[in-house]
Amino acid sequence: MLKYRLIIFLMFALVIGSQSVSYAQDNNARTLNVNGRGEVKARPDVAYLNISVISKAKTAQAALKDNANKTTNVLNKIKSLIGKQDTVKTSGFNLAPVYNYNQTAKKSELTGYSVSNELIIKTVDLENLGNLIDSTTGVGANRINGPRFDILDKNKYRKDALRLAVKDAKDTASVTAEAAGVSIVQIMQLNPNYNNPQPLYARNYDTMKVASDQASTPIESGDITVSANVNITFQIQ
Repeated sequence: MLKYRLIIFLMFALVIGSQSVSYAQDNNARTLNVNGRGEVKARPDVAYLNISVISKAKTAQAALKDNANKTTNVLNKIKSLIGKQDTVKTSGFNLAPVYNYNQTAKKSELTGYSVSNELIIKTVDLENLGNLIDSTTGVGANRINGPRFDILDKNKYRKDALRLAVKDAKDTASVTAEAAGVSIVQIMQLNPNYNNPQPLYARNYDTMKVASDQASTPIESGDITVSANVNITFQIQ
């Protein structure tokens, strides 16, 4: 029994020893670490437009009634202009008292109420944005944020950007290895990283009142940049 135990122990020691040698060899490998970056320009195919109706009155009931009537008109106008793939929904509603500071009395006094109803439009008809802005301000909308442009299918552009990033890293590694007088054996580690494309804002109407008799609003989306980074560790000799 003692003999068998000794044999098993020796076999176990040999396995551990071989693993340690292999690990040490990996740690002693000569490596080259490089970063690569790829960028792809993409045209936006969707836009988000925030349209608000703000009403003020002496009483809360009067402000609510006025806001409800104007918001209904704005909604009806939006629905008549957007397509089947587009959507509109309420994204925020607020009723708040309005105070003014009385210099004589040295205190704030209630002067009325303000009601805000915010709608968000998602549309793929980017050429219709100017018309949406002009038409809704003509029937009661008095604050607009956006439009915010984006891409519906980001994965396609991310993959293209990643391919460019890997190519960039390989080219850098090849040039560096040649200049250093070494050769690349294989890839030991690869770490990709996507950068989320930032939505593009063509213009921001926040805190400004849009006049209903203004000239037609021009909207130009521009391009969105989709980028990817990759870190690759090469074994060299």
